[in-house]
Amino acid sequence: MGTPPPLPPEAEKIDRRRQEMAAALSAVVRHVRDGIVIIDEADHIASINPHLAGRAALDVAALIGRPASDLLGWSELEATTTEPLPARIDLITESGRLPCEARILPISRNERDILRIVILHLPEAGAASGLGDFERRVLAALGRNLDKTPPEGVSGQIEVIVVDAVKQRLGPRWRVVAERVMTTAATMISQRLDPGETYARIADTSFVVAFKTTSIEEAAGRARAIAADILHHLLGDAEAAGIAVLGSADPLPEAAPAETGSPPVPAGILEARIAAGRDQYQQRIAASIARLLREARLETRPILRRGGQDSGLVLSEPDVPTREGLAMLRQAGVFPRTHPETGLLPFALTIDRLYRMIDGPGAQIPVHVVPVPLILLDDRQGLEQFLALARPLPEALRRCLILMISDIGRESARPRLTDLARRIAPFCRRVGLAIDGLEDGAIAYDDIRPTGLRIAWTPALATIVAREPERLRRLVEKAHRHHCLILAQGSMTPEERSFLEDRMTIDLTVD
Repeated sequence: MGTPPPLPPEAEKIDRRRQEMAAALSAVVRHVRDGIVIIDEADHIASINPHLAGRAALDVAALIGRPASDLLGWSELEATTTEPLPARIDLITESGRLPCEARILPISRNERDILRIVILHLPEAGAASGLGDFERRVLAALGRNLDKTPPEGVSGQIEVIVVDAVKQRLGPRWRVVAERVMTTAATMISQRLDPGETYARIADTSFVVAFKTTSIEEAAGRARAIAADILHHLLGDAEAAGIAVLGSADPLPEAAPAETGSPPVPAGILEARIAAGRDQYQQRIAASIARLLREARLETRPILRRGGQDSGLVLSEPDVPTREGLAMLRQAGVFPRTHPETGLLPFALTIDRLYRMIDGPGAQIPVHVVPVPLILLDDRQGLEQFLALARPLPEALRRCLILMISDIGRESARPRLTDLARRIAPFCRRVGLAIDGLEDGAIAYDDIRPTGLRIAWTPALATIVAREPERLRRLVEKAHRHHCLILAQGSMTPEERSFLEDRMTIDLTVD
């Protein structure tokens, strides 16, 4: 499938800024010691920070994805403001309504979509703490259009500094020295900042820094220089030494001396041997993936209505040899998140097949149901590769596709699943979903409006349904209330098929 073409320089710059803004926003949500609610573009609750959840005893899992009015008693003006707005908003809880001092911060995602950060100060929390310098800088940067030069006097640029290379190089030793390493990194960052510039640690190996400069290039250059200084200090000349060593201020804990009197082994031999083995492994993996992509074949199976009637749908999946090749790659550590081209294989093969069929004389083309793994779409690189394949599709071909987001588990985040379903919807006729077992808690039916829900009919699921048929019946009834069909996929005996179609009212089946 190849690598998607690089973004134009300006688009690449904006895309990088959006990633950094997401990291900075995450830092604000955790860092501010007041209540924070994030309302998405569809006016639904996207996030509630732990501070607010704990102080107001909120059931976050039950609230995520619900309309903002279920939690915030705000006016239409407050709910639709496009400018920062101080307000007095009631927080709706099980114990009643809590009047809160609030500040609404609208964040423009693009020309049409605006999400809103609502900062709430609970009445029993004492004097309002207000926003610190770090929070003000991040929120000011978030509030700007990312593709425009900030006006004079606006807070400076936000950059993210990552020292993950240290963690990777230290391997198991990272757990022993992690806090010392990050403390050293924090000290080095603070020493390189000008007065009025601030920073905060936002993850295991990352910092977000608020620079005073309004120039993206200058801020990025300073961040790169600081990161290079940190890595050089912590790792030294790692390429020449062959091993990872910390600077003299923070030496690694030394291993106990060997009990024998043997002379020390020259440094770097084992590391060089491991590096050579790693390179050979990566070469073999690359060759295996290339061979699989060249030889992969598609298999389509008819999806049937009750009574064995043709539905006009087919399920697109790799054929048996291709599935076996994918299974072998998974054993070697190749997954859709690490190598998106493998997860996109059914989609790519289906596109190739449809291009060959679509202009045939009098061709009756069935609608192809194509699985796309959630874990792939939820990764930036995977989503970019999907969009690179999907954007060029003509409308006639899109009408022949139902994209089915697969591998949706119990722990899948409802707002993220909804967002991804909306992202892929323009490139297909409808969106379907495939769940693990009978768990549909991650699905916001009213927001996604899926055309179908696929369950994998396995011996384990058959045993569960035989013991608790009401669980499947409730799932089917819930889906039907939202005009969503149920597709059962798997090997079934005639008795099981009859049970599913007649007693459980399953709509579609595929072997």
